[in-house]
Order: sequence, then C-alpha cells, then structure tokens
Amino acid sequence: MGWMRRTRGNIVEAGKPMRSRLSFVVLSLVFPVVVCAGPTLDFRAQRDLEILRKTLRERPVQEFSDNLTTFLNRYGFVAPLADLYMEWAGQQNTVKNAATVYAEVIKHWPKQGETEKAISTLSELMLLSEHWPYSELLETLRAYAQSLIDGESPMPDISAVILMTKAFQAVDEPGMADACITAALALPENTENADLLLLQAESYRLMENTEKASGQFYNLLNRTLSSRQKQAAALGFLRCSQRTDARYETVRKKLIEADPDGLTPQAFR
Repeated sequence: MGWMRRTRGNIVEAGKPMRSRLSFVVLSLVFPVVVCAGPTLDFRAQRDLEILRKTLRERPVQEFSDNLTTFLNRYGFVAPLADLYMEWAGQQNTVKNAATVYAEVIKHWPKQGETEKAISTLSELMLLSEHWPYSELLETLRAYAQSLIDGESPMPDISAVILMTKAFQAVDEPGMADACITAALALPENTENADLLLLQAESYRLMENTEKASGQFYNLLNRTLSSRQKQAAALGFLRCSQRTDARYETVRKKLIEADPDGLTPQAFR
C-alpha cells in the first residue's frame, strides 16, 4: 500500500523498508524503567536535558544517541524526558523507527500527557499500513490498553481512544477493541458518544455476533446522527443482516438518503 507521510521534512513510507539516516537504538532493552514521580528535575538534570535537546536538533544522530545513553544512565526515564522523545519521534524517517519511539513513550510514561499523542500517532501509522508486521509494538499498545481497562492508567481523550480502537480492529483484535470501548463508555461523559457506540457495534460484527451488532446499529439509526454517522450505522447494519430481515429495506433506503454523493456500495443500492 503506497502511502507517504511527510514529517519535519522527511518522507515516511509504510510497508516498504527505506534507507534511514538514523542509527536507531531501542533503549528500553538496555535500561530499566525508572519514571520520575514529579515533573521537575534538579538544576544539573535540567541543564543536561536542555543540552540533550540542543544536541538532537543540531548535532549528528550518533552524538545524540551517545548523550541520551549517558543521560539515561544518570537519571533514568524521568518524566520531563517524554517531551524530548516526542520531538525525537517526529524526526524519524521510517515507520518502524517512528513507531518504536512512540511505543517507548507509551511504555515509560503511560500517565503523562505526551502518551495521548503517542497513542494517536502510533494508531494512525498502524491504520495507514496494509499489514502491520511489528508484533512487539502492537504488544506495547495492547499492554497500555489493558492498563486502561484495569483502571491503572487515566483514560485519554476520546479521539485517542477511537483511533486506538480502530487500530485494534484493523489488526483483527476486535475483542481488545471492544474492551477499550467498554472502558471508555463506563465514564459518564462518554455514555452517549455515537462514535464509540458505532465502533462497539462494529467490534460485535467483527466478532461475528451479528444479532448484537445489527441491533446496536439499528438503534443508533433512531437517534440524531450526523450524515457520516448515519451512513456508518446503516452500512454496518446491512453488512451483518440478511435481506429477509424486516428492517433491511428501510435501512437500505436510509443509507442511500444519507449518501448524496452516491458513494454507497453497489451491493446496497
């Protein structure tokens, strides 16, 4: 699948190995997980962090890698380092390298604000890839999702949850997707979120629970939805229902009505 993404002047192409100008080091295999409880560093650590940031922006990659190793040996995975990792991730020029740095953020700082963006971006990379071959990075996302389900990590913004859920569905893990949605829907502010409910119904469909899926899709069609949501609900219903279903023809007409551009799949027109 030949998509390309430009980040900070670099071209990233999914599904195809590219020649990288970076010698990437997976630091989590070398250093223990040591997370600073607070957001502040002492004077020396803060000075070293700023030097490290300047090195990332201005010096050769190997020099940054060496300095990062020294920093981690001295201070561990302190909280303020998460922001630098996010900047580092944005400079990668291959999907695997970028995804690996985002996974490091998720792994070491699951309760910090940077993780929300890391989850969203890693999920987007997975969704833009025809086939996701990096099982160890998927495992990091899976472990984070489990921490949400268990209540060990704070629930991120709903947009990040939706992207993560779609990523799990794309890699054929609808059960994990459903568990994430269930955890998000347990929060009062998300109970009526139509996008979450649509994704939950889609997870039911992917798990071949067609009765539950069709019922939820149909119930959503009786609510006030945007045109996009109405199309998704109608299409989801038709995909998991038989033409003999008494509701089928009504939903088919709703799908066509919600599709003024004529993009409805031919099978349902």
